[in-house]
Amino acid sequence: MGARRSLCVPALALLLAGVAGCSSGSDGDAAASSTTTTTAAATTAPLPEGCDPDACPLQVAGARSDLIIGTALKFGAEREALEVREFSGVTSEREFLWADVHPEPDRYDFTGTDRVVAFAEEHDKDLTVTHFLWDPPALPSVLPDWVREVTDPDELRAVLRAHLTALHDRYAGKIDRWNVVNEPLAAGGTLEPDNHFFEVLGPGWVAEAFRMATEIWPEAQLVLNENLTEYLAGRSEGLVALVEQLLAEGVRVDRVGLQSHLFLGEPDFDLARRTMEQLTALGVPVDVTELDVPLIGVGGGNRIDVETQAERGRQMVETCLAVPRCESITFWGFDDGSTWLTDFIGPGTDPLPWDADLRPKPLHRAVLEALLAGRP
Repeated sequence: MGARRSLCVPALALLLAGVAGCSSGSDGDAAASSTTTTTAAATTAPLPEGCDPDACPLQVAGARSDLIIGTALKFGAEREALEVREFSGVTSEREFLWADVHPEPDRYDFTGTDRVVAFAEEHDKDLTVTHFLWDPPALPSVLPDWVREVTDPDELRAVLRAHLTALHDRYAGKIDRWNVVNEPLAAGGTLEPDNHFFEVLGPGWVAEAFRMATEIWPEAQLVLNENLTEYLAGRSEGLVALVEQLLAEGVRVDRVGLQSHLFLGEPDFDLARRTMEQLTALGVPVDVTELDVPLIGVGGGNRIDVETQAERGRQMVETCLAVPRCESITFWGFDDGSTWLTDFIGPGTDPLPWDADLRPKPLHRAVLEALLAGRP
């Protein structure tokens, strides 16, 4: 799938204590995308005939600006029909996590991963899978105990290599983007020390992960993914510095993902745009990878109404559109009945463009209007 398209649960608990109490997707372009800077202004294609704010799929509106519009993939007949109609990209939510696909040293469970890949192939969707390396301190179940018990650096490297190789052997050429490393940074922008890979492999673990992925999975776009860069200036600066350091060391990083879970109050959209601009100035495209806009924030605070929710969603889309090499926007799900935030925050977050009955909300209308307006 890497050559077929021409369109262009975070570890927050410990962090929050400190803050609130386009690539074409072609195989040949993958290695070069991190070293080429695009400076030309983006252009917006004419409005497709009959595509108006009442009857236009998000993916059609996004394509006007060469923007992939994606969702965390959900299954079920009604949801799948909506995903096929509305989105040009899909992302695995849990299926490729270690605990799900490789729960024991000698056992893989490809049930979920096969289903994700088959859906993307059948419906010609750009496919992102998450994550190769992620060790959230607040969610220890993401990484199986048997991996945590590997404390010898060479043994851990062998485990990582075997894991990635097994997945490549099964899905070679079928995955467009791999989130290679997720959430490596602490709140202040330095590498998170409470991380198994940091503890065993040292501060070079992120570079090692990308070098390994480059060797084993060269045909996929390799992504560094981080969260809360709309709120934490220190983390934003640390992310830019990390990417700059990796590129200076000759490490291939094809894209940077900015999650955009907007649950800590009013986002700093100027900070978000500045982060995008700084990263793309290094020659690396950026993506909004996990967008949701809850009505209730972390801890039950920062409550907003649906109009404010819609406006924040509009501003996040407009922020991406304002940066020529912001190349995709993915919602972390698409309907309120299947959001991860119910478990993380509680009921009533309702953070997505469709409600639990799959009816479009004001947030959907605002996002669609922003996409139809196109790039400035």
